Amino acid sequence: NLAALYVTGQGVDLNYEKAMDLLRSAANSGDAFAMRKIGDLYMYGLGVEEDEALAAQWYEKAAEGDDGRAYVLLGQLYLQGNGVTEDRVKAQELFLRGAELGEVEGCYLYARTLLDQEDPEKIAEGVSMLEKAVEFGFPPALALYAHCYEVGHGVEANEGEAIRWYFEASQRGAQEATIWLGRAILTGKLVAPGNLEKANWLQAVADTGEIAAYAPLADLYMIGQGVRLDEERAFSYYKKAAQRGDAESQFKLFSLYKQGKGARKNEEKARYWLEEAAKQGHGDACFRLGTDLLAEEKVEEAIAHLLRAADKDHPLVASLLGDIYSKQIGGLEKAKYWYEKALEGGDFQMVDRLRLLEACEKAQPLKE
Repeated sequence: NLAALYVTGQGVDLNYEKAMDLLRSAANSGDAFAMRKIGDLYMYGLGVEEDEALAAQWYEKAAEGDDGRAYVLLGQLYLQGNGVTEDRVKAQELFLRGAELGEVEGCYLYARTLLDQEDPEKIAEGVSMLEKAVEFGFPPALALYAHCYEVGHGVEANEGEAIRWYFEASQRGAQEATIWLGRAILTGKLVAPGNLEKANWLQAVADTGEIAAYAPLADLYMIGQGVRLDEERAFSYYKKAAQRGDAESQFKLFSLYKQGKGARKNEEKARYWLEEAAKQGHGDACFRLGTDLLAEEKVEEAIAHLLRAADKDHPLVASLLGDIYSKQIGGLEKAKYWYEKALEGGDFQMVDRLRLLEACEKAQPLKE
């Protein structure tokens, strides 16, 4: 116990040398736990040069003393071929022995080796062993159990059970389960449970490079919902999404650069992202770019963008197009069309403009 304190620095000064001395003394007396801890020091290079081969030797000595955890750690080295020659059969045997000695991770790892096989009997045995780890709430086991239900591996496929176990695994800290849930929610496969923190699953999915998570996560940082308000971080996620072609994020970058939020105010970059969003037919971007071009007296370009905004049913564009066409020679019919569209959308101010157009039409000289 004192050696463990020297390793962690709890209540005493961190001192790997003293820890090693105490552990070796205990190991020489046949203490399997001390042997395993010496293996840990070599495994992670704590106070000694990292040496996986020496770690394996000490884990083996500890295993000979029936230290269950040592069996599991040694099995992982054989599984990966670290410090020893890779041997999956030996790894499996070591995991099973660890499981028999009460190591939950041993149950989980042994189950994984069986579930990777094609023999139905081995797979069934794997599920049975996995369920033992599930009973103890071991997070990776919960996530693997959920996956079995998701794909119907060793059990009958059941989406409800998959969601149940993924959620349980996520609540216990299994990151892969949180990522699965997040992706399922983003794709509409699953409605987010009320007690699943949106920020948590979005952050987990975003950390995997999933583009679809960037913008909604940025939204949370922008308003401080479930996370600390952080405009710079929001800007960063919007930019990642924008660079990968997300039109909504491109439009939001325009707004942030325009206002100087999350980044320095930059009119040139604001215009660039506005144009990028408009190229993709983003309704608000097309409308805003159209109004900017009108202010620059680039009427034809403005109309082209405003018509694209109209295709997206932008609520303000119909009346504006009506105003533009009403001022053009021969544009009364087009103006009438757009004023009527605005009226259909509930803009009752268009009644007066339509009356004015009608009066203008009557005042025009008749064509011969």
